[in-house]
Amino acid sequence: MSLAIFDLDPKLREVQGQIWDRVNGYKHWKSELEKNEGGIENFALGYKIFGFNPSPKGDGSYIYREWLPNAKQVFLIGEFNGWQNTTPLKSEGFGRWAVELPAGSIKHKMQVKVRLEASDGSWHDRVPAWTKLSWQDHTTNLFNGVFWEPPANERYTFRYPRPARPNSLKIYEAHVGMASTEPKVATYLEFARDVLPRIKRMGYNAVQLMAVAEHAHYGCFGYHVTSFFAPASRSGTPEEVKEMVDTAHALGIQVLVDLVHAHCSSNSLDGIAQMDGTDHCYTHGGLKGHHSQWDSKIFHYTKHEVLRFLLSNVRWWLEEYGFDGFRFDGITSMLYHSHGIGKGYTGGYHEYFGPDADIESHIYLMLANDLIHNLVPSAVTVGEDVSGMPTLCRPVADGGFGFDYRLAMAIPDMFIKLLKEVSDDQWNMGHIVHILTNRRYKEKVIAYCESHDQAIVGDKTLAFWLMDAEMYTGMSLIQSPNHSLCVDRGLALHKMIRLIVLALGGEGYLTFMGNEFGHPEWIDFPRPENGWSYHHCRRRWDLADADHLRYHFFQNFDELMNACENRYGFLGNEHQYVVLKDEGDKVIAFERGDFLFVFNFHPTNSYTDYQVGMSMNEPMRVVLDTDEGRFGGHMRLEYGHGSNSFPVLGGCQDRPHSVKLYLPARTGQVLARESLVQGGVKIVLGESFLQEHGVKDPSSLNIVLRQGKEMAKMGVVGFSEEGVAELKQNFAARFEIIAPGAKPIPSPVGPDGLYEVFFPGTYTVEQKGFLRAGGGDAATAEQQGDLAPPKPSPLPATIVPASAPTSAPTSPQKVAGPPGSVSDEADAASEKSFHNLPDYLSDAGGLPGMNRVSSLSAFDCLDLEDAADLRERRVQAEEQDRPARYGARHLSTPVVVVSSEINPWSKTGGLGMVVSSYAYEFAMRGHRTMAVSPRYGEYDNMTYVGSTKIWLDGQEREVKYFHQRQDYGPECGCDYIFVDHDCYRRPAGLYGDADTGKEYEDNLFRFALLSLAAAEAPLVLNLNGSTYGQDCIFFANDWQVGLLPVYLTHKYRKHGTYLNARTIFVIHNLGFQGKYRLSRFPLDAHLGLPQEAIVDLQGEDLHMQTDCLNLLQGAVKTCDRVLTVSPNYSKEIQSPEGGFGMHAVLQEKAAGLRVAGILNGISDEWCPMTDPHIAKNYGPADFLEGRAACKKALQKELGLNEDPDACLLGFCGRLCYQKGIHLITGILGWLLNDEGNGVTGRVQVIMMGRGDPEYATHLREAEAQNKGRVCGYVGFDPKVEHRMMAGCDLILMPSQYEPCGLPQMYAQQYGALPVVHETGGLKDSVVGLWDVERDRASATGFLFDPFEPNPFKARLYQAMELFHKNKAVFKQMQETCIRSDFYWPRAIDVYEQHIDWTLEDPAWR
Repeated sequence: MSLAIFDLDPKLREVQGQIWDRVNGYKHWKSELEKNEGGIENFALGYKIFGFNPSPKGDGSYIYREWLPNAKQVFLIGEFNGWQNTTPLKSEGFGRWAVELPAGSIKHKMQVKVRLEASDGSWHDRVPAWTKLSWQDHTTNLFNGVFWEPPANERYTFRYPRPARPNSLKIYEAHVGMASTEPKVATYLEFARDVLPRIKRMGYNAVQLMAVAEHAHYGCFGYHVTSFFAPASRSGTPEEVKEMVDTAHALGIQVLVDLVHAHCSSNSLDGIAQMDGTDHCYTHGGLKGHHSQWDSKIFHYTKHEVLRFLLSNVRWWLEEYGFDGFRFDGITSMLYHSHGIGKGYTGGYHEYFGPDADIESHIYLMLANDLIHNLVPSAVTVGEDVSGMPTLCRPVADGGFGFDYRLAMAIPDMFIKLLKEVSDDQWNMGHIVHILTNRRYKEKVIAYCESHDQAIVGDKTLAFWLMDAEMYTGMSLIQSPNHSLCVDRGLALHKMIRLIVLALGGEGYLTFMGNEFGHPEWIDFPRPENGWSYHHCRRRWDLADADHLRYHFFQNFDELMNACENRYGFLGNEHQYVVLKDEGDKVIAFERGDFLFVFNFHPTNSYTDYQVGMSMNEPMRVVLDTDEGRFGGHMRLEYGHGSNSFPVLGGCQDRPHSVKLYLPARTGQVLARESLVQGGVKIVLGESFLQEHGVKDPSSLNIVLRQGKEMAKMGVVGFSEEGVAELKQNFAARFEIIAPGAKPIPSPVGPDGLYEVFFPGTYTVEQKGFLRAGGGDAATAEQQGDLAPPKPSPLPATIVPASAPTSAPTSPQKVAGPPGSVSDEADAASEKSFHNLPDYLSDAGGLPGMNRVSSLSAFDCLDLEDAADLRERRVQAEEQDRPARYGARHLSTPVVVVSSEINPWSKTGGLGMVVSSYAYEFAMRGHRTMAVSPRYGEYDNMTYVGSTKIWLDGQEREVKYFHQRQDYGPECGCDYIFVDHDCYRRPAGLYGDADTGKEYEDNLFRFALLSLAAAEAPLVLNLNGSTYGQDCIFFANDWQVGLLPVYLTHKYRKHGTYLNARTIFVIHNLGFQGKYRLSRFPLDAHLGLPQEAIVDLQGEDLHMQTDCLNLLQGAVKTCDRVLTVSPNYSKEIQSPEGGFGMHAVLQEKAAGLRVAGILNGISDEWCPMTDPHIAKNYGPADFLEGRAACKKALQKELGLNEDPDACLLGFCGRLCYQKGIHLITGILGWLLNDEGNGVTGRVQVIMMGRGDPEYATHLREAEAQNKGRVCGYVGFDPKVEHRMMAGCDLILMPSQYEPCGLPQMYAQQYGALPVVHETGGLKDSVVGLWDVERDRASATGFLFDPFEPNPFKARLYQAMELFHKNKAVFKQMQETCIRSDFYWPRAIDVYEQHIDWTLEDPAWR
């Protein structure tokens, strides 16, 4: 057996003995706790055993229990008994003492202590170790425990859910007590009211609170904890702590707390040191239990009750107070027997492994992290370790300690040393880059340039090192209107240092409160030497808010720096490449995500036309620079802002491309791909905001744009019915949201109650009124809108845990041109390649040909059932308890559905299946319905019904029409029309030859012919005694028939035909647009269109430039309405990230209320009550029995162990990166390994599909290595898919993107809970379980985001844990699923609404 950390770092095998010691020790404890305590999670409920707890009698009495192993006798004393020895505790054995207190004998808020006689006969008064609150007696200055049991009406109830874990963690380190501008101890409620909104406005998504646990000495910064379960009482009560945390959650802020488990206070009168009168109760005895530098006591981590105490403390803060994670303080002291004292860690493994390693502490840290992440999968843990211990931030399952991040503690030390000892012109660029990037592979770090350590008296902050005395004399713009040289240098370097640390230093970022604006005072707690003054124990935010002081320049920059990161998400992007570190020029340049960062640290030299290499093949725009006027700069980089961009040049510095830039001295600039800063600002009202403010009609709200200090009104923008408003501003905007009656809904975050954005993109207004950058993460490796997703790295030969990499990070490679584009070598040969085919057809690697399907599970291979059976199923479905049909107003209008494929005659994927459903469903509704598609072959039961002649490509072309009528009942049926021409008869496939990877050269001709033939069909074909006529509505599907609305606009209507007709264009996948060269296919000569149509058809392409004919663009611009296959997808394609270069065109269409999304339906065959393919039919009343029978039959059929208690997971889909198959195969090892948590190891997995050969091999190997537990079926059987829906407990759909997706709907109808990526139609159709009690009645599945292994693992673990440990909720979710309605009648209701609106609205053109 091996560990994943050895694969990640083979050098660790040299010290594997010690690593196995801690791993086996961890496993031993997990096993022991499972056997003796009901598992680690139950073990960590010690606070329900010790301290004060209601008696199980339920009569109002309480039981008080304490662990005092060396006590001879024990008494509870306090206000309730006059502090007398009248309430003795009885020994229960194993060091436990307990007493039952009758109902009413002790009151809420009464103070108590425990008095004991030690084994040596001495007497001691102690604060109860598990007390929930401690209060200081100001007559003695000692602390007493408090009986804190508030009545129900005084208990705080949480209102808001935990925020999701941020992909880019930005932490605001804070101390509640000193978080006031006044010299006093601030309260929790003041922090919630005054500081949390500021933190949110500044762009931080997490707050890390210091000194939360009670500590008798205020000046210890909370590091000498005396009561571990009690919040610090100086700032308020436990209920007020909860209100503060809930307020943070309402603002979308995670709340982390400093967890001090490295030691405890040596104060035995107020704390737990010598709790039972000995020096070895909770701590080690003698010298081993004493920290010589901290004068504190060291825990005995693997003593049973000590371990219970510490793990329960972790759970207590998570569950009682809703904290979202921890910064584990001082863990270097825990990792080594020496506590790191006198040690210098240079990276040699001998420094970490050997006799100095404290294995007991290692085991505890693994157990604690395991507990935290199992209890709260979104929780964050940060380790404060200065030594650089290997594997600290690797998952416990891989053999690591389990932390999510470590603090990059070398970074602040480096900058302080540079400022103290090195002149600016001697700074070493290579050294700066080395320190900023020197972190272990796959171990995340939190970067910071200063924390509280640099702010404490005796040290200096960066601002002090830079400006010293001028922090007091040179910061006023009134007294010193021009910067002094010292202040000018300080302003420049302070901003540059913070920006480079954020962008290059790690995967997260941290600042200490006040440091972001260069706080001019140090921290000095009240003490005798300063007269017990609070003057320096506060934060002067008033200085940063004063416009006449230069401190506000620092604050402005910090706000904009974080806003930029929040919008584009580069901090969470793994791509990081240092392009340049020039010692002579003092220039550093690097890529992070889609951005180029360039810094000139030279104190005097500026450079013009400075060429910097990059991988981005796109013009670049400056989105942020340190020299902007709003940051106190000299505005030397203004050219790069606004509409100016820097063109792409040839490669240099080992990068394929480059730009030439102006680099003024002491400046940093951030450049983005031009496509990322286009599209303007869109504001979306989130559901949580609407619910919070009781808004039922989003269109009743308006935006009032404001500008300047006077907040001059600049315009009013209304919200649509969907709650969307599009602003005219390209970049920044300040605005109010106004409710009916001119009542403003203020933002609790923005200044003056205003909402404010700084960068283009979509922003969602959430909960209390904060803005979240929605869809704002930067794109992946795509360099322009039309590129296909990057192909993943080759797969490993064997299954590895999810956290183990398959290859080291590499710089982005140039992505091959997508369908519809041409490569850099755009010659005749390249134009014969697959330009306009979906990626599943252009992958030539061993695919079975053109008859395979795109999403195997979504678009099955079942034959079309006969009309009578379909009719019977529809009647059965409509007899169920479903909403009444929408009363369509235009059922008499004929519907003409046009598509390049239609099932069962032709299909390569989902398009054919959906179009087939359109034809059937519209006919069933009562429309006279025609479906038009090419005749690719000899189809049975066809009748020739006529022909017509069409002018195309310079000559007249004759097309023939073949007809098949299918009747679905009285006066219900569809006329299937097939356009016949020699160009469609191609044996290799519908669109091209998969064997050669070549698209047919005449595809533009073929599909232009189809569009014209479809337009002619209603006019010329006499069907059942009459033509369809001109007054019809066309449904044109995808780019292949994108010319249909163009012809109607520019050809037919120009001659008085189809004046009352309308066209709805349906986008199934925007990634494929149908792009051809205009110069090769002129509009008039080739397509028979007037030259004026160029305004609709001429697009732009990175390779073709403006020599681009874009069929999909033409359709969008000329059709009367655009529909997509899910509501969320309709929003995604209007963003720069999801619009594939079409977002501006779609936004213009949406501004006219002509863009919408409709979640596709599923056919009636997907019904467990009537499905002939499953072992037992079932419905809502008997689904448990039916699904149990189906599960057993499925396990038997596929060779799995017939185990009803195994959680059966299923995946059925195309084996490719986009479908997320790598996320599943990558965690198989973790899934199948029994870690003793009652979840993993109790799993079976079925994976079925075709696709990339590498993934197919992986499936076969997975089955071979795990017989009876894994079925890896390379191929597709539609009947098995039906059985999987009926037999699997969970259906996995971790797709990278999914415009609609159908398997998640199949699954829900059968009662299998889907686990899906939060994207496209998956987000629209699955209701997530985020909070069990709140969501259990509505949830139907589990959603994760971002598209990464760990979020997928966390959500999948939640689902499996629910299956094993909370059957009631799992059953409730299944029942909700089965009673849901995803069938086509529901979807067609919405289509009918859009038909009515389209016919009643004027034509778009």
